[in-house]
Amino acid sequence: MDRILSLAEKLGELRPELDLYLVAGVGIEELAGSLTRRFRRIFRRQDGLELHLSLLAGIAERYEAPFFHAVQQYSRKPAGVFHALPVSRGGSVIHSKWINDLGEFYGLNLLLAETSATSGGLDSLLDPHGSLKQAQKLAARAFGAQKSLFVTNGTSTANKIVHQSILAPGDVVLVDRNCHKSHHYALMLAGAQVSYLDAYPLNDFSFYGAVPLESIKRMLLDYRRAGRLHEVKMLALTNCTFDGIVYDVERVMEECLAIKPDLVFLWDEAWFAFAGFHHIYRRRTAMASARSLERSFADPAYARRHAQQLRELGAADVAPAGVHDPHP
Repeated sequence: MDRILSLAEKLGELRPELDLYLVAGVGIEELAGSLTRRFRRIFRRQDGLELHLSLLAGIAERYEAPFFHAVQQYSRKPAGVFHALPVSRGGSVIHSKWINDLGEFYGLNLLLAETSATSGGLDSLLDPHGSLKQAQKLAARAFGAQKSLFVTNGTSTANKIVHQSILAPGDVVLVDRNCHKSHHYALMLAGAQVSYLDAYPLNDFSFYGAVPLESIKRMLLDYRRAGRLHEVKMLALTNCTFDGIVYDVERVMEECLAIKPDLVFLWDEAWFAFAGFHHIYRRRTAMASARSLERSFADPAYARRHAQQLRELGAADVAPAGVHDPHP
C-alpha cells in the first residue's frame, strides 16, 4: 500500500491535471477512508463499466467553460434594448449606413454578447455565484491554487489589488527595481516604504537578470541589525523576467524565511503562467515551491535537522521556522 501511495504522490506532482483512479483487488471499504484524497475514485477489478464511465465523465469535464458557455447562451436570447448602450446588441451597427463595416469586421456574435449591470444575464465579479464562480473554481484547479479570482484590468490591476490587500501604510517592501511599473503604483497607493533591490546586469545581452539571493539576505540582515526587521512585510520579485530569467524560488523563500519567518512573498509570474502546465518548469513556480516548503516544514525530520543546525551554530535564540520573533 505504501508503494501505491508513493506512486500516486509522484504522479500528482508530475501531472496534477490528471485524474487518478485505483483499481483494487481487495474490499473497497478497507481503502476508501485513507485513499480518497489521492484518488478520484476507487474500483473493484470487476467494475469495468463504472471505470469506463468515470473516464468519460472526466474527459467531458475538461471541456467545461462555464462563463464562456453563459456568454454564448446570453447572446442567443432575444432582448429588447431600452437604454443607451453603445452598440445596442448590434442594432445600431448593422442598420447604420455609416459604420456597418464595423459589424462585418467584428462579427455579430461579439455585438450580441454585449451586456451591462442593468440588463443582467451574466454573473457578477463583485459577488460571483453562478457561471463566474464555477469558472474561478476550475481556474484554481487548473493552476493548482487554493482559490482563483478574476479581474477585468489585467495583471496591473491584479498587482494593485494584492499589494493593497496585504500592506498597511508604513510597511517596508523589498522589491526589484526592474519590476513592472504597476508595482510602483500599487506600493504608492498602499503607502508602503520601498527598499529597492538591484538586479545583476547581463551586459553581453543588454538587459538585466534577477536580484541575487545574497543581496536580498544582506538587506534583510541590515534591517535586523538596525532593529527594524519587524517593519519588513513583503518581498516582491518577478519570476520569470520578461527576458526569461527564472529564480530558484524554493531556495529564495527558504533562506529568507530563515531570517524572517513571517515574510510575505509576492512573485509576479505574469510572464510565467505557462510554467504550471509543464512538469519541469512547474518546480520553479511560486505555488509549487510553497507546497514543497509546506511539506518540508511539516516533516518531523526537517524539524530535527533544523534544531541540530541551531545547536551546531550556537544560535539557540534564533526563532525557528514558522515562529515570529517580534523583537529581532
